[in-house]
Amino acid sequence: MSALAVESVSRSFGGVKALSDVTFSVSPGERRVIIGPNGAGKTTLFNMVSGTFPVSLGRIFFFGQDITKDRKSTRLNSSHIPLSRMPS
Repeated sequence: MSALAVESVSRSFGGVKALSDVTFSVSPGERRVIIGPNGAGKTTLFNMVSGTFPVSLGRIFFFGQDITKDRKSTRLNSSHIPLSRMPS
């Protein structure tokens, strides 16, 4: 079972597609890094996984539990360090 599974997730803001059909999984103990240019949707993806933004399409699972609409439980278990705040 995956610790985190993102299945065909998309997010739109009005008529602008921020993410389209993103799918990946992370096994327990595994680490993943999301990299890409500005505007690629990295922060939008993180905000959907953490529950800050709702998912437009697709589903997100946390240890097999569908948390797509449960936006409270994941907020307590995630962290985000913007690159501008990382030590050099």
